[in-house]
Amino acid sequence: MKLAALFSFLFLLSFHVVIVSAEELKQDADSAFHFYEVPTKHSYPGGIAVDSKGSVWFTQYRTNKLAVFTKAAYFKEYEVPTQGSNPYDIAVDSNGNVWFVESGANQIGRFNPKSGKFDEYEIPTKKGEPTRIAIDKKGNIWFTEFAGNKIGVFDPKKKGFKEYDIPTELSQPVGIGVDPSGTIWFIETHGNKLGRLSPSTKKIKEYIIPFIFSAASELAIDKSGNIWFTSKRDFKLIKFTPSSEGFKDYPLPSRGVVEGITSDKNGAIWFCERYGRRVVRFTPSAATFTEFDMPMKDSKPIDIVADSNGNIWITEAVSNQIVKIDVSKLGALKKDEGLSIKFTPPKDMFKNDKH
Repeated sequence: MKLAALFSFLFLLSFHVVIVSAEELKQDADSAFHFYEVPTKHSYPGGIAVDSKGSVWFTQYRTNKLAVFTKAAYFKEYEVPTQGSNPYDIAVDSNGNVWFVESGANQIGRFNPKSGKFDEYEIPTKKGEPTRIAIDKKGNIWFTEFAGNKIGVFDPKKKGFKEYDIPTELSQPVGIGVDPSGTIWFIETHGNKLGRLSPSTKKIKEYIIPFIFSAASELAIDKSGNIWFTSKRDFKLIKFTPSSEGFKDYPLPSRGVVEGITSDKNGAIWFCERYGRRVVRFTPSAATFTEFDMPMKDSKPIDIVADSNGNIWITEAVSNQIVKIDVSKLGALKKDEGLSIKFTPPKDMFKNDKH
């Protein structure tokens, strides 16, 4: 097999090198990437989520809409009632309701796809600036308040809010998630800490991130309950293990600014490099990064999610697209013992689907 157009390099002596042929990757990646143009121009697709039926939901930050890309491969768009609400992060509950934050209106929104009805709920703290959102197994809606310095929760049954003050002042919480046990985890971007909120005790515990001014923001939680996030200043992927309360870091192969991050069904960690115009996969079992350069000059991947089949979905903010990666067609790395692969596919390798 030819090794042209592919290179791997060593960052730390404790890592091994992966060698996979470009020819092999080309065959695997052919037809694995699909691009779909959003109907509304300059919509700035932001947060993204997948429902139980496999439909892909995302926000349109600049045009004040929610949108869905169905399994039948067509788009539907819905205008958010409050003008200038700046919808961003999004999640879907077990009943199929779509929840989202309205950072510009200081609200949490709900959309019922069956009735086509929106409900909007104002957050108690004025100018709290809801930023990210997560849903627990009981259907409670958890969110970070970037300016309010709080963690909020909304009970859809009681239609009531509760808010929890973060001990560190001006911590600027961003990313939030719920682990398999129901514990709430969040990132304090300015506080440089990882936060934990126990739903049973209602207490917050903070862990100092062991890198000064890491500028961490987003997080993902894998099926084992490990917390993953990146240090934007130090260019590291960081894993936090709750059982040992220990951090472990992995140097990123490139210095792109990481935005969205997710974990797929196999435990791989995927994230976007917003200004690096690429998507990266990290395989924890082998400590291996694989980079995929996007072919568009105006590419700016902003958020990412894995569906139940293991496919990866991405919002492209500037090129105004959503992207699907069919991971099954990428194939498995046959020598999965390495540090980094950088793969820049030719443009004709991708299918550009417009609907």
